[in-house]
Amino acid sequence: MMQRIGTIALPLGLFTAHVLGQSKPQLGGSIQGVVFTTEQDHQRSVVPATKLSLDGPTHRETQSDPEGKFTFDARSQQKRPV
Repeated sequence: MMQRIGTIALPLGLFTAHVLGQSKPQLGGSIQGVVFTTEQDHQRSVVPATKLSLDGPTHRETQSDPEGKFTFDARSQQKRPV
């Protein structure tokens, strides 16, 4: 009987330690791009200083640089107001 309890308790203890030792996954990554317009002659014109927002589970905002480039980074996030 004691051997059976030991056979069950050891794997259960290891499983519990493994589950409790897990940390929450870290979300990472970024979205990068360039803001531009396309003319009828297919020429692109960058749009500097454009305010951009990204909505989802969180709300993020950024602004394009003088070359129209922007980045949304997962590390800098704002909680969506409730």
